This record gives sequence, structure tokens and C-alpha cells, in this order.
Amino acid sequence: MKLIKAYIRPILLEDVYTALRAAGHFSITVFKGEGAGQYSDP
Repeated sequence: MKLIKAYIRPILLEDVYTALRAAGHFSITVFKGEGAGQYSDP
């Protein structure tokens, strides 16, 4: 199993979801996020 983290604008979510389904990926988890600053995901 591979983990992919992506930050996607809400307006593009449907297109990304459709493309992932077409590629054979059927499970995704979506979180609504807000923020500004210099946070870095480790």
C-alpha cells in the first residue's frame, strides 16, 4: 500500500476524484483544511 498526501483546491476535488477512480483507486479520505503560515508537513 502507498500513501499519497495531496493538497487540492476544493474546486478541483471532483476532477481529481474522477481521475483516481479511472486509475483504479477507490478509497480516498478528504479533510477540509484552512490555514496560512509556514507550517511544514514532516
